[in-house]
Amino acid sequence: MKQERYKNFKDIFRYLSATVVTNAIAFFSIPIYTRFLSPSDYGVIALFTMFGTVSVGFISFGLQGATYRYYFKYQKRLNIFKVVNTNNFTFNILICGIAGFVLWNITDRVAFRVFDNKITPELLKLSYIYGCLEYFLNYLTLILVAQTRAKAYSSIKIAQIIINTGISLYLLYICSFTYMARIYAFIATTAILTLVSLFLTKNTFTFKFSLKLFKRSVKFAYPQIPLQIIGILYTSFDKTMLSNYKGLVSVGHYNIGERFSHLIKLVMDSIVRVWTPFFMKKAHENTAESKQAIVKAYFEFSFILLFFGLVVIYFSEELIQLMTTEDFYAAAYVVPFYVFYYLFGIIRMLAVNQIGYSEKTLNLLPSSIVGILINIGLNIVLIKRYGPVGAALATSISAFGASIIIFYLGEKVFPVHIKKKHLTALFLLTIAFASTIYPIMLFDINIVLKILIKVMLLALFVFVGLKTKYISLQYTRNLLTAMYGKVKH
Repeated sequence: MKQERYKNFKDIFRYLSATVVTNAIAFFSIPIYTRFLSPSDYGVIALFTMFGTVSVGFISFGLQGATYRYYFKYQKRLNIFKVVNTNNFTFNILICGIAGFVLWNITDRVAFRVFDNKITPELLKLSYIYGCLEYFLNYLTLILVAQTRAKAYSSIKIAQIIINTGISLYLLYICSFTYMARIYAFIATTAILTLVSLFLTKNTFTFKFSLKLFKRSVKFAYPQIPLQIIGILYTSFDKTMLSNYKGLVSVGHYNIGERFSHLIKLVMDSIVRVWTPFFMKKAHENTAESKQAIVKAYFEFSFILLFFGLVVIYFSEELIQLMTTEDFYAAAYVVPFYVFYYLFGIIRMLAVNQIGYSEKTLNLLPSSIVGILINIGLNIVLIKRYGPVGAALATSISAFGASIIIFYLGEKVFPVHIKKKHLTALFLLTIAFASTIYPIMLFDINIVLKILIKVMLLALFVFVGLKTKYISLQYTRNLLTAMYGKVKH
């Protein structure tokens, strides 16, 4: 058990090291990008990436999730998994080709009716190509995660940011492009790394096909099709509405706030890549001790994520001022609300695995329906009044509503007997600390004093966490030991 926890720490920091490197490069490049690109350019880029990923996600039939799930089921019978993987991957290639043919003939109408011609038909076509490449890259790297090949996955992610940034800077400096520099860089980088990932996972493919296994994948995935439709609305409605009611500048501010909020998502992804295999292994043991281990690890991981969430909330103002121009400073007010969109995902982090293990994926639907209804309703009300801040607030509230429902359903299909009051108190504690940020931002305080106040608040949060036993000193020591590579197996 102890060696297993140490391995978890090791893998977390392998993933986290890639996150740190990619974030460092991304941050160093932001001051350059914001001097070449305006908020409206960022708005175009946001709509470009949104359309491609959303449209391809809609037609993928959830087979990526089925492949990931069945890896764990057939990892001791890899010949069967190879057939499952080949079936799903091949089907996705065919469906992307058919959908692309249809899209090519209707981009003029989509550009006019959906985006009010703020993005051209040609960009929509390029966006779809990018979306296909991005989908297959994510599909293949998810197999690396399932195989716990943390080094390979991390290398792909580091290469992605280096190649993307290099191409972008070349086109900005040498070719004097604007937003097209970023668009071409996205497409070229994703194409290269999709081929590399295909090579790394080549041993998970075969020349055999099985209609029976494909039907099993579809049976697992089809309940997620409504979820994908809901996801399309969830990820696109706010940006589309912002572009139509407030213009591309507001989309640009929202996009910058979203990008800085994404820092916590990167930390969360590093933990989830360890958490999901750990959960699945313990769930298959299905003993009282294994469920207790799941609950213990869940609270430990949750506290870490909430702490990092507060770090992002507290210091996003200084980061945005440091990394951008004055035209983008308004994005700092978007970050706190958007970070909570990710933090409420901590509740889903447990429940999605419970439902995935039980294979009762229809239970994912109610929370998504509630979430999108709240999201659309609040966006209609809040975007008109508060612009990008209203969109972020709507997103976080809808995430909370959806998480409560999926939490209940997860405990119903595979109960691990989580302490609800304990979890509620942890989130209330985090909200109380996070609520101090807007007064701090609004008051004209010396920047050194402001940073000192924020550091003291973070220290107090950790102190309270230790006192209330959400995290232990021993666990913290294990994390630090793993971080510096001193764990002995």
